[in-house]
Amino acid sequence: MPQGEDVHLLTHALVISLDREGEICGVRFHERSTAPFDMDPDMMPAYYRAYRRFAQLMCGEDFKFTHHLKSGEAFLFDNQRALHGQ
Repeated sequence: MPQGEDVHLLTHALVISLDREGEICGVRFHERSTAPFDMDPDMMPAYYRAYRRFAQLMCGEDFKFTHHLKSGEAFLFDNQRALHGQ
């Protein structure tokens, strides 16, 4: 269903979220729709280097899982733990 011209979806969230124990509990990554990051300008060069490397890893073959579903099959996963798309 088309969203329409008057719909503007926006969220502010961490790229990598940690739980209370410091373990990764969520990843949000979509390099084509990321806005400028709101941070100390002195941190920007190092952050963007790290973000570009993270993007290379996320889009690389080493972390890719491909499965073609057959008619009637479903594939369920935790949307905060597994990146999906492409």
